[in-house]
Amino acid sequence: MTFPGVVPADEAVGRLVASAGLHVERVIPHGTDRARWLLVGHHSRAEVDAAVQRLAATHRVEALAIRRI
Repeated sequence: MTFPGVVPADEAVGRLVASAGLHVERVIPHGTDRARWLLVGHHSRAEVDAAVQRLAATHRVEALAIRRI
């Protein structure tokens, strides 16, 4: 996830993503001060895509979802 400004604390990032409908297992710092990696629980692709769209529309957060196998 890439944020338009300063990234909130990891706990706040987790709550933000949870409010969009995803269970966050872990927030991982990324190489920049504007981005974080997130590991989310088991969700369908449709659920993940819908949450990503909600976050983009409401908080201008950009996200790329990659499936872990």
